[in-house]
Amino acid sequence: MRVLLILTALFFSGSAFAQTAAEWIASANKKMSEGNSLGAIKDFTSALALEPDNAEALLGRGSVHAEVLDYESALADLNKAAGLDPKLALVYFNLGYVYFQMEKYSQSLDAYNLCLELKPDEASCYMARGEVKLHLGEIEAAKVDFRKFVQSPTAEEEELLSKSKAWLLLDEPEESLKAINSYIQIQPEASRAFLQRAHLYASVFEDYVKAISDYNVYLLKFPDSKEGYEGRGNVYFEMDNMTAAVHDYSRAIDLDNNDPDLYMDRGYAYLVLESPEQSLADFDKAISLNVEDSETAYFNKGIAEFKLGNTAAACESWKKAGNMANEQIGAFCNE
Repeated sequence: MRVLLILTALFFSGSAFAQTAAEWIASANKKMSEGNSLGAIKDFTSALALEPDNAEALLGRGSVHAEVLDYESALADLNKAAGLDPKLALVYFNLGYVYFQMEKYSQSLDAYNLCLELKPDEASCYMARGEVKLHLGEIEAAKVDFRKFVQSPTAEEEELLSKSKAWLLLDEPEESLKAINSYIQIQPEASRAFLQRAHLYASVFEDYVKAISDYNVYLLKFPDSKEGYEGRGNVYFEMDNMTAAVHDYSRAIDLDNNDPDLYMDRGYAYLVLESPEQSLADFDKAISLNVEDSETAYFNKGIAEFKLGNTAAACESWKKAGNMANEQIGAFCNE
């Protein structure tokens, strides 16, 4: 799900010479298309200095605020734009996005409903609303929206990636793969699509060879991607290539050393490789980072300590592992 950025057909060069609000808006839209978010915000602000009630400028600036994760500023601009032009469907789409990112799902749903009331054929709004319904536990209603989205005409190539995701949410992985393959045929240089397909090959089809190939393509383009190394590490893990898994988990940790799940995965790989000292350090780190599955962390920590001959320490860890370690406690922790 993404925010939709407003773009006009006319771009003016040389924003320094822009005089009217329309020219500032055109300059801002050009900067948005170039990825210059701060420049776009500045130009939209210049337009609003001339015309404070310009709904188009408010929509544009609110959209960019959302892109740079300034959600409070985005809400202020978008809500004002909605008040000035309540029939502007794109405002409600972007409000839905912002509320979703803020985990205000009921408000997000209301915004997407308004978007579709104003523009019933807005396919992307069905996809976005379906994702909100998933978070609200409305599974069947979400699937109705996903179905409407995938059955709509594909307006632009990027929609194929969203349709791949929608097909997967509809439990139709073959259609999901077809959609992303179609996109890659059209855009073979779109490396991020290879990441999405790699996840699909790995998690759904369990075709690990193809998954590795796609991760490799992606990482050639984005060599500093934590997600890429973690995903490929998971595939190597499933293939029982623990040495390669450790390498990729380590690279991912270099990029983000505050993710407890990475330490959990690498710690287990070290256990399999009979490296209990490294394993123990990783489980300790995962626990210190408040890993969600703490019982498994303590269980595996106990295994590492036991392998190191620290039975008393192992027992202390196993006692924190809930029912997972009942067998180990019974066998090795008799007081």
